[in-house]
Amino acid sequence: VDACRYFFNAKPDTQMDFDLGLAVREDSENPIYYVEYAHARICSLLNAMAAEGKTASVSVTASGLGLTYKWYYKNLGDAKFKVTTSFTGNTYSMEMTKARSGRQVYCVITDKYGNSVQTEPVTIHIEK
Repeated sequence: VDACRYFFNAKPDTQMDFDLGLAVREDSENPIYYVEYAHARICSLLNAMAAEGKTASVSVTASGLGLTYKWYYKNLGDAKFKVTTSFTGNTYSMEMTKARSGRQVYCVITDKYGNSVQTEPVTIHIEK
């Protein structure tokens, strides 16, 4: 359905030869996959806040086939991001402590064809 909407809305005022074979393909030749991943790219995450001792969560939303999520984090003062294996879904959660305030996280989302996008880093703070 998404592929049909894309093809019909791409050039609404022109005659079009609709390529059904291309519209139903599940690979990078189908332009709908680029549109879906562009959507995932521009769905930016907002900074998150939680009270000390409470859980802070950051979630991403993406569409596509066979999606995997890999989360990275960097504590305040760290030079580089590190991968975490604790979270493999679309949500990163942690209990807020003073040591974790200022932590940055981002997610790399990959589809079953190996296409991937990276979110912008999000900074998580303790509520004041």
